[in-house]
Formats: sequence, structure tokens, C-alpha cells
Amino acid sequence: MTRARPDEGGFAILWVLGLTLVVMALGGVSVDLWRGFTERRSIAAIADAAAHAGASGIDEGVYRDSGQVVLDAGPNGRAVHLAQQNLASQADKRSLTAWSVSATPQQVTVQVAGDVHLSLLGVFTGDQHLPLHVTAVAEPRASP
Repeated sequence: MTRARPDEGGFAILWVLGLTLVVMALGGVSVDLWRGFTERRSIAAIADAAAHAGASGIDEGVYRDSGQVVLDAGPNGRAVHLAQQNLASQADKRSLTAWSVSATPQQVTVQVAGDVHLSLLGVFTGDQHLPLHVTAVAEPRASP
């Protein structure tokens, strides 16, 4: 049996302690990144739902007269109103900071901005928030 040299006492403890701190730091960074991915997916779903709701705001007068499916796209039009109403009624909008809705007769565009609070990753980057921006576009389509 070989014995440890007297000058190597405690090296294994320091090595394991250092390795544990590195693994915990990587775990904290991965939790922050996972939270960012999850929140981005959540606000993307909110933007998609609002864009689809806005795309259902067709101009009924034009449809009855010509059979064309176009949006009621004025500033106070039905498409913008439906999209904004959908955004306001979303249950999971805690990370949203701003949104905007615009419409043309061919499409409705919803832009959503969010903010995710970072814990450990914010310490390394100096910024405590991760800004998120999502744009969703939807077009009206006639039923087959």
C-alpha cells in the first residue's frame, strides 16, 4: 500500500469543491437559458393566437359584394380590434412588456415584446433581463 505524501493533504477535497461549484454555476446558467426559451415560446404562442384572431376580422361588406376575403384593416378596423382583444384576454402574459397590432387588407401583423428576469446569467452579463421580441403574421383565407 502506498501512502499519500504529506504535502498532498486536502487536495482532493479542494478539487471536488471546485468541481461542485462549476457544476452548480452551469446548472444555474442552464436554468436561466431554459426560462428564456420557455418564455419566448409562451409569448410566441400569444402573438400567434392574436394574429389568428385578427385574421378572422374580414370585411363583411366587401365579401358580400365581391366574394373577396380581405380584412377590415382600418386603424379602428375589426382585424386590429380582434387581435388587441385577444392579447388583452391572454391569461399567461406576465412577461409581456409591450405589443402592437397593424393590419392591411391582406394580413395582420402582431409584434410582442417581453422581458425575462435572469438570476445567475445576469450576474455574468451585467444585465438582469433578457429582452424578447416576436412577430406573428396571419392572412385571411376563404373556407374550401
